[in-house]
Amino acid sequence: QQQQEQQQAQPNQQGHVRKLVRSQPQPQPQPPSATAKLTLQAPSTRAEDRFRRLEREVSSAQQTGDMVAAVDALLEVVELCERCHGRMSSEYCAAASRLGTTYAALADLETAQPWLQEAVAISMQVHGRSSTHTAAYIRNLSQFLLTGPKLVEEAEKYSRDAVTILQSCGSSSSRSLRRLCQSTLANALMASKSVDKQREGFAILRQELQDTRRRYGRSHRNVATCLTSLARAYLQLSQFAEAHECLVKSLDIRERVYPNDPRVADNLSDLARCIMSTAPHDRGQLADARFLLERGLAILCRAKAPPATVVPALVRYASLLKLSGNLVQAEDVLKEALFLQATVHCHHDPTLSSLSQDLANLRAVVSMQQLQAAPQQQQQQ
Repeated sequence: QQQQEQQQAQPNQQGHVRKLVRSQPQPQPQPPSATAKLTLQAPSTRAEDRFRRLEREVSSAQQTGDMVAAVDALLEVVELCERCHGRMSSEYCAAASRLGTTYAALADLETAQPWLQEAVAISMQVHGRSSTHTAAYIRNLSQFLLTGPKLVEEAEKYSRDAVTILQSCGSSSSRSLRRLCQSTLANALMASKSVDKQREGFAILRQELQDTRRRYGRSHRNVATCLTSLARAYLQLSQFAEAHECLVKSLDIRERVYPNDPRVADNLSDLARCIMSTAPHDRGQLADARFLLERGLAILCRAKAPPATVVPALVRYASLLKLSGNLVQAEDVLKEALFLQATVHCHHDPTLSSLSQDLANLRAVVSMQQLQAAPQQQQQQ
């Protein structure tokens, strides 16, 4: 009986304990601290913030011409895209293609090509072979291949594939992308040694010029771009009169649309090249060419153009000074070009080595002239 009474009393005691627990005030949940809020933040949000920061770093580095800093930031972007989206994703594909293009601008061609090829291969699986995305990545690869003289045929093959894809897409593809692919194909054909392919390249450029004029009128900035492309094709074949005519028309349009833009400086530099090629010993013509180059350099300085744009203009200006006999000034200009190229490019840049060789040759010529002039100065004294 005692055992039964004890068993009956235990549930009552337990219930009494539960009542006591319920009656006691429960602690209220405290809001998370500032550090706790950071830890509770979703990983995707942190990744997006980091991605935006890296994008700003890449844009700033490319605007200033610091391609080394742009590559470092893009490597982090690629790593971030792979971790968040996977390698087989459109985000990783876009980052890889952009990294390869930046490596190409840095003249690190061996590193650039695998990234561009990987972007094309992934895009074919992610977007499909007949996608505009795939056409854009193929165009980037073909544009890169044009930098190597032994890869012109491969560049032509890829650029034809890009044009065919866009033709199959029809109106869904952007007109600007079609124009870029057509221009890349024309450049590949013009770089060929085959006369028939060069004629085909000219036909593409002329047709693009006619279509652009028909669509936008004769004074649109896209017409100036087509005229410049056609003029450079003429320059490549040493047809300077035709190139000069196209460049004058293009310059007239660009000076009215954006007078202080670096693209105006490009036209001025190409015009000076025409003059230097047709009359390399005419002092009057060389003076006109010098005026054009100095005006173009002034535009580039005001626009704070990146070194990738300034260096070619400086090299052409140094060539003009050599033709005019101003070797000391030409040496100073080449020094400046070499300094700018070395600050933003890697040590195995072919342009850097070419500039170094040109500067060494020019110094040798200046030293020889100074040695020859020394006895004459002594005799005069």
